[in-house]
Amino acid sequence: MTYSAVAAPLAVSDLADTLRVNLIVLGKQTAGLTHGDSLRQPSPRGNCLNFVLGHIALHREYMLQDLGLEPEVGEGALARYAKDSDPIVEDSEEVLQLEDLIGIFGRQHDRIQVALDSLPEEELAQPAPLNESKTVAGHLLFLAWHEGYHLGQTELLRQLAGTNDKVM
Repeated sequence: MTYSAVAAPLAVSDLADTLRVNLIVLGKQTAGLTHGDSLRQPSPRGNCLNFVLGHIALHREYMLQDLGLEPEVGEGALARYAKDSDPIVEDSEEVLQLEDLIGIFGRQHDRIQVALDSLPEEELAQPAPLNESKTVAGHLLFLAWHEGYHLGQTELLRQLAGTNDKVM
């Protein structure tokens, strides 16, 4: 079997819908959890829920920049959550509180939605500010895929916190 992709224009409304659903998933997967719950480390290796949420928030900062907006909190505040960072194994000054991460994500989401609602189509074809080998549309799609990948991890990390439930 051969796979071939047909390039189709990005439907901004579809991207906005995907990001809205991701916000709902994040809300459900973090409901009732404490900051301490978010620091529970999977064994034998991996990253805790706190890291995953901070990593997603860091990449939402990139979305904001692709849309021509200033970051919500800046990469410095989210530096602990960069790719290839050491796992978070305990609380520290550089580890953001779970409630703060959820708040950052919500504010980023609101700003991204407003920007997408008014995004001129021609801007989608421009080089992405943080990855000029991709268009704005291509980079936004990659970032949405990346976010979905990590949101999938939150179900297992929620269970690791001892919830023993199924919210999705």
